[in-house]
Amino acid sequence: MTDATTFDRTDALPPEAGFGDYVQLLKPRVMSLVVFTALVGLLVAPVSLHPVEAFAAILFIALGAGASGALNMWWDADIDAVMKRTARRPVPSGRVQGGEALAVGLALSGISVVMLALATNLVAAGLLASAGGLSAQQVASAPGAVLRALDKTSGMTEDIEVAAKGIGRAQEANR
Repeated sequence: MTDATTFDRTDALPPEAGFGDYVQLLKPRVMSLVVFTALVGLLVAPVSLHPVEAFAAILFIALGAGASGALNMWWDADIDAVMKRTARRPVPSGRVQGGEALAVGLALSGISVVMLALATNLVAAGLLASAGGLSAQQVASAPGAVLRALDKTSGMTEDIEVAAKGIGRAQEANR
């Protein structure tokens, strides 16, 4: 007989997110298609870019595509959870919290647009920003989602409720 004991993992927390989960959040297969398209665009453009500038453009376009993937995974988490093909993705499976996916997506979006503007020009950055694919409803609901995510992590329920009510009133006024 051994001294090893078993314990019931039915009440265990979901596994902690690893590096691979955050990479999967960015949807690398979709990113590769965007990178390929941008590369072809650079190659057939009538004006050539300096290689360093071209590399930076591809890098920040890829970052923007990954940000869109993270935002998409956050937005579709409820749908993905009920579909067999997508239920194992990081957000629906609980390995990455929805608020984390939203924060990663928004941060990478901002970084990619600003850095593309600095590396190339404002037109390219504007096109990248507009290609993010967010609908008006997604943009309008993002502040509330950020506040809910902060509430879960910080416990600032009272302050969050006041801010969420203010955002809700602002959203109703814009309708």
